[in-house]
Amino acid sequence: MHIQSGKNIYQELIDNGVNINALCGGHGRCGKCRIQVISGTLPPKEEEKRYLTSNEIENGIRLACYHKQIAEEVEISVYDELDSFSIIGSKKERYITKKEKGIGLAIDIGTTTIVLVAIDLLSGDKLLEKRLMNPQIRFGADVIARIQACKEYSVFHLQNPLIDSIKNELNDFNFKIERVFLCGNSTMEHIVLGINPQSLGEYPYTCVFELTQTMKAYDFIDSPSFEDAILTVLPNISAFVGGDIVAGIYYTRLYEKTNCLFIDLGTNGEMALFHNGIIYTTSAAAGPAFEGGNMKCGVASIAGAICGVDKTIDDKRPIGICGSGYIEWIAKLYKDGIMDETGYMESSYYLTEDIMITPEDIRNTIDKYQALVDESRIDMIGLARAYRELGDFDEAYKAIVKADDEMKSNVDKTKESRYYVVKASILAERGQYEDALQLYKEFVRLNDAAQANVFFHDTKYVEEQYRHDLEIGKRT
Repeated sequence: MHIQSGKNIYQELIDNGVNINALCGGHGRCGKCRIQVISGTLPPKEEEKRYLTSNEIENGIRLACYHKQIAEEVEISVYDELDSFSIIGSKKERYITKKEKGIGLAIDIGTTTIVLVAIDLLSGDKLLEKRLMNPQIRFGADVIARIQACKEYSVFHLQNPLIDSIKNELNDFNFKIERVFLCGNSTMEHIVLGINPQSLGEYPYTCVFELTQTMKAYDFIDSPSFEDAILTVLPNISAFVGGDIVAGIYYTRLYEKTNCLFIDLGTNGEMALFHNGIIYTTSAAAGPAFEGGNMKCGVASIAGAICGVDKTIDDKRPIGICGSGYIEWIAKLYKDGIMDETGYMESSYYLTEDIMITPEDIRNTIDKYQALVDESRIDMIGLARAYRELGDFDEAYKAIVKADDEMKSNVDKTKESRYYVVKASILAERGQYEDALQLYKEFVRLNDAAQANVFFHDTKYVEEQYRHDLEIGKRT
C-alpha cells in the first residue's frame, strides 16, 4: 500500500478493508492498533512509548495510528482480533410464532457481533443460525466511535462492509425467505440503512427515524434468498435505546408483568423497567467493562486472553487480559495484600514479561463496574421527578420517600443537590411549604444562593409557590 499524504497507517489499512483492532477509532487513545515491523525500519514515536513496553518496541511492535510519513518501504504484520473471536449463540431450537407459512429471518446487529437466525414461521423451528463479528469494529469499539467514523469518512464507509458481511453469510441460506426482521441499537439501525447517525451523537441527541421501517428486502441486500421478502426494521426508542430493546420488550411481554426489569448487557447495555403501566428505559456503555477496553494490556475474549488466574482462553499463549481476567486478578491482588481496599497499588504488577496490570487499570476497572452498578439501580430520584412531571404527586412522594434511605449513604454533591430540588418541588405541590423551604435552605447550604435560584427556576415550586414561601422565609 502507498501511504497517501496526510494519512497514517491505520487510516490506510481501513481504506483498504484490512481489519485492525482500534477501540478508540484510531485517535491515539487506546494503544490497540498494533502492527509488527517485519522488514524495514519504523522508528517509534515518543507518544506511543506510553502504550508499549521496551520489549515490545524492541520486537518491532508499533501503533498504526501514530505513523504517517514513511521514509522507506516497510513490511508489516497486522494482528486481526476478529479472526480469533468466539461468539456464543442461542441454544433455543424452537420459537413461538404466529403460525404463518414460510420462512422468516431475524437479524440482530450488535455493536460488536451480528446474529442471523432463520425460523420456520409455521412450526417455530430454528432452521439455521449464523454468527459473525461486526466488521465496523475496526472503526472503534463503541457507538460514539462509529458515529465519529461516519463523520470522518461517510456512513457508506461503514454500511458497505456491514451489508457485504451479511450478504456473504446468506450464501448458506439455500431457501426462500418471506419475512425479514432486523433490529439493533439506534446507531446500528441508522448505519445499516445508510442514514447518517451524526444527530445521535450531538445535542439534543435525536434519531433521524424512530418509527418502524418497511421495505423490499431485495432493495436492502440483493440476495437470491430475498427476492420476494419484506424487510421490517424495528423502531427506535431514543438515541441510545434502539430496536433491539423493542424486540426484547415485545418477546418477553414485559408490559404484561408487574414491576419487571429487562436487561440487555452488550457493548451498549440497555435496561427497561416496567412499573405501574409505564416502561422506563436507559442505557450505559457496558462493553469496555467486559472486553478489557482502555486497559494497558486489555483484549477482547479471544484465544490467548488471560481470563482468570493462571488461565487463558483455549489454553493459548497469553496475549493480553480480558474483562473476566481483570476481575479475578484484581481480586487476587487485593487478597494477597498487593492492592489495598481503596484500589491503591504502588506499581504495575506483571503477569508475564510483557503483560501487566497497572494502577491506572485498577482505577479504570473500578470506575467501569461502579458505573455499570450505578446505572442498573432504579433511580428513585429520577422516578420521583418523572411522576411529578406527569402530575401524579402521590406516586412522586412515595418514590422520593424511598430515595431518603439512599441519601443516608455517602453520595456525591450533585446527586444530593438534585435530591433536594426534586423533593422540595414535590412537597410544595402537596402544600407542605415549610418543609419545602427547609430543603431549599439545605440546597443553599450546599450551593450558593444564586445557583440555587437558577436550579429552582425550572420547577413549578418557584413559578407557583415561591412568592408565598418568601413570606415564610422572612418569618423564619
